[in-house]
Amino acid sequence: MTAVLSRAWAQIRCYPRRVVAVVLAIVLGVGFTAAAVVFSSTTSAGLAATISGKALRVDVMISGPDSIGPVLAATRKVEGVRLAEPLYDNSARYTSAQAKGSASLASLPAEPALRWFGLSTGSWPAGADQIVIDAGTAEQANLKVGSTLTLSGWGAGPGTPVTVSGIADVASAPLTAGNEQFFGTAALFRALQLTDFGSIAVLADPGTSAGVLRDRLAAALADPASAAALGSGQLVTGAALAHQQVLAMTGHADVFGLLLLGFAAIAMVVAAMVIATTFSILLTQRRRELALLRCVGASTRQVRRQVLLEGLLLGIGGSAIGVAVGIGIGALAAGIAGTDVGGLSIDPPLLTAAFGIGVLVTLLAAAWPAARAVRVPPLAALRPATGAPEESDVRAVSRMRWIFGALLTACGVFALVYGAGARTVSIAILGATVSALGILLLTRSVLPAVLGLLSPLAGVAGAPGRMAAANSRRNPGRSAATSTALLIGVALIVTLQVGAASASATLDNELSGRYPVDVAIADSTGKPLPPNVIDDVAASGVDPAPVSGAAATLDRETPMGSRDVLVLAPSAGALAVSNTPVSLTDETVIVPSWWSEHDSAMMPGSTLTVTISGRSATFTVAAGHLADAGGGAAVVISQRSLQQLTPRAPTVALWAALPAAANAGEVTAALQRATASHADIEVTGSALERASTESTLGSLLTLATALLAVAVLIAIVGIGNTLGLSVLERSRESALLRALGLQRRQLHGMVAVEAVLLAAVGAVAGIVLGVGYGIAGALATVGSAGRATVIALPWGQLGIVLVVALVAGLLASVVPAARAARVQPAVALAEA
Repeated sequence: MTAVLSRAWAQIRCYPRRVVAVVLAIVLGVGFTAAAVVFSSTTSAGLAATISGKALRVDVMISGPDSIGPVLAATRKVEGVRLAEPLYDNSARYTSAQAKGSASLASLPAEPALRWFGLSTGSWPAGADQIVIDAGTAEQANLKVGSTLTLSGWGAGPGTPVTVSGIADVASAPLTAGNEQFFGTAALFRALQLTDFGSIAVLADPGTSAGVLRDRLAAALADPASAAALGSGQLVTGAALAHQQVLAMTGHADVFGLLLLGFAAIAMVVAAMVIATTFSILLTQRRRELALLRCVGASTRQVRRQVLLEGLLLGIGGSAIGVAVGIGIGALAAGIAGTDVGGLSIDPPLLTAAFGIGVLVTLLAAAWPAARAVRVPPLAALRPATGAPEESDVRAVSRMRWIFGALLTACGVFALVYGAGARTVSIAILGATVSALGILLLTRSVLPAVLGLLSPLAGVAGAPGRMAAANSRRNPGRSAATSTALLIGVALIVTLQVGAASASATLDNELSGRYPVDVAIADSTGKPLPPNVIDDVAASGVDPAPVSGAAATLDRETPMGSRDVLVLAPSAGALAVSNTPVSLTDETVIVPSWWSEHDSAMMPGSTLTVTISGRSATFTVAAGHLADAGGGAAVVISQRSLQQLTPRAPTVALWAALPAAANAGEVTAALQRATASHADIEVTGSALERASTESTLGSLLTLATALLAVAVLIAIVGIGNTLGLSVLERSRESALLRALGLQRRQLHGMVAVEAVLLAAVGAVAGIVLGVGYGIAGALATVGSAGRATVIALPWGQLGIVLVVALVAGLLASVVPAARAARVQPAVALAEA
């Protein structure tokens, strides 16, 4: 055993360049897994620290009492209570000169011991006219210490002017999906009339435990009056509440961690393919050496054991490096994402598992090449080591592989098509998985055919290109295995791209039917728009069309229970930007589509009388989405009809279509800034939802693509390694070509073309498969929500994937090509 181990270590030590790609593939796969583990555990720890900070400051929390006043009075009388303070939580609208929106409003404890955060700048609020805001909101809303804004509840009150007194250093994590955070005194909550929801924080006297105090409070609040005031409220210790909150919220991090581990598993599969291919090439090159070992007395078991020990040593070394690199990358990623507020968290069992998986994957990947190596007969040592594939490599794919591959592919495609047609996600996923396994079994015969179709393209590079094509077809099994690793990564990326593009197109189609216009700007109270708002909107990247309007009375109640409505009369330009065809005549009144669904008297074809300032006119009812731009309480008539009822109707709304090349998020943000100083003016329309969805889909797609790029990187390493080992095999051949007149740059180009061909095969096949899986996935997932799916192919993104794959293949050829070009013809031809 010691001699076998010594020979295995000697092989690695004497020929380190042969195993660099194997170690690199292991490092990338294990490093990705370790980074996912560290990032997930650090994020969970950060969420726990963020979420539980408030709860851990109290001894007992009385959450959600029906009436805070009576419960608070009873609590302060209980023995052992040092302090009882009400903490309110609600939301409010804010308006400033720079922005407007809604924010969560939390009560700032008067007792410093209950404050779970500090200030990065400024001071604590001194009354109802001051607030503290978190740093994220300050940056987003362009606010700073000394900025003024108006806060208002959700009633009809005028709002309360406040000044930003400080910026809170509130630790937050992106995975909590929190919104803007404001903090104010209890006096501010009373001024805004937002004291309906809250809790009571209780601190215990020294010597009184939290559990004892909770039991005393429960007994004190058991009398009928206190119990009625408590209602559905709960008494819980601060530690128990913190534990509940962490369990409720860290599920986001756990799910994200599982998603990361799923991508890591894909990277490990690709790494295993690269390792197996590399070992197969290495052992083919060492066939004479292994046969000589057999000739001098080594048994089959000893040879197999030596190969497996080489794999074990490489697996241990590569996995150890991968874990170390992964810890660093995971910590760096958590720091960049801002999720390390709880400090770096390392999970030793999971990291040990990542190390063990790396070693196991390496051993399994080396097992099949090792089994083939021991089948080399000793007499093979007498043959020259040409590097040509064994007879088993050039035979047709075994009948069993064909049968299983074709059967799995057929069954999987049937289930995938059925799941897509039936809008059943689970069946579609099962079909995609089964068909993918079948396709992987068939790649050794299918990809060489694809290589044959693409090989003529190499002829544009002249004789070196034709020789490169011939070299890539020399060992079709090796070429197919190398390209398959890239195929997996590309197919997954393209699947996500097609799915995201189809989901976005489906949403656009749905929004066009739901919203009559891309952008609608109006005062929620029906007041005319100020002239400066019209000018500011026109400078925000859209071409607004005016909509005149006036308050009116109908001759019957609407489904909303009132006869008072807002009459809108869009200009010709406003009608032109509508997302749906509109037929508006002087005798027609368009009512919101849902009115006709809830009131038979509002059915199309019925009559409706509209009265404005004592003048009346009767119209024929038509239902349509155009009236939905008025928020559900408006009807639409022609401008001529409105002028007959009121000659000088003001502009009450602006409608606009997004320019073709406009970014919905940027335009929406500009419109919000243009209307920020007017609290009652609202920006609605399909652009808002489109901007939000495009941002979410874009972020998810970018994240997933970045994660899958690791698998593509590993595959590119495999291409470079295959070329590098092939260059070693063909050193005499390269020297002969040089001796016959092939220039060094031509030899360099020949290797580069071969790399590009291998990358092209994997990329083209991956794009074709990815488009198919993406379409089926979109039909199943989007269709399962009851939506009419619109299939969209992102041609630009597909082109980028192809170009990146080809460029990556070209870069992978740099080192092997340089090595081939450095060969001295006389020296190489003299070597045996």
